Amino acid sequence: MPSGEEARWILLVGLLFAAELFTWHWSVSKTTVANSTLLANMATIFAALYSFALFGERFNRRFLGGMLLALAGAALLMGRNAELNPAFIPGDLLGLLTAVLYGGYIVGAARARRVLDAPLLMAGTAVVSGLILALPLFWVDGPVLPLSPAGWTPLIGLALIAHVLGQSLIVYGLAHVPAALGALCLLIQPVISALWAWWLFGEALGPIHMIGAAAVLGGIWTARQSHRQKILKPTA
Repeated sequence: MPSGEEARWILLVGLLFAAELFTWHWSVSKTTVANSTLLANMATIFAALYSFALFGERFNRRFLGGMLLALAGAALLMGRNAELNPAFIPGDLLGLLTAVLYGGYIVGAARARRVLDAPLLMAGTAVVSGLILALPLFWVDGPVLPLSPAGWTPLIGLALIAHVLGQSLIVYGLAHVPAALGALCLLIQPVISALWAWWLFGEALGPIHMIGAAAVLGGIWTARQSHRQKILKPTA
């Protein structure tokens, strides 16, 4: 059984994870996927702000420059599909709220890894977030579970690949890098998504996409170099 401190971290991280998942999916229903994804990726900025404000981490110009370059690259990758529309404002605000919560989840998980191993943290937060996310189901009309084996296939894939494998790797990695750098490295997701879309669905990758992908990778590499040279330092 987890100790009191471990239980508090599990509860906090699980609550943040459930909240960001709820707001992100709600955002997608109120705005475009591109808008929601672009705004959610701003979690990198909030993770850096939380790390600075709560835990005194300082970031030199090289790290900040790398972060801005990677964010600009992500905007180039998705910005062509983003749409400014007053009707999408509620969904866009939910996308921004997702970034606030996801940034908190990344920082919280990174701090929790100081007292918890990855399997226990993942198992605990899965239970907490699962129970919280089950509550809205009481207000859903109609079936909430797939009615055919074909409907279960994508859900099982998301559970095993995206959550068990993907989130476990993220939580494991957060014990070995600062939270802000870990959040920044997650900006590689739009690059991988673009490559998957090109390979699976034949979506063309134009020069803008190539430049955006290069900017993301270059920004992550620049920020990573600042960490390796120990330029990312906590305050006294």
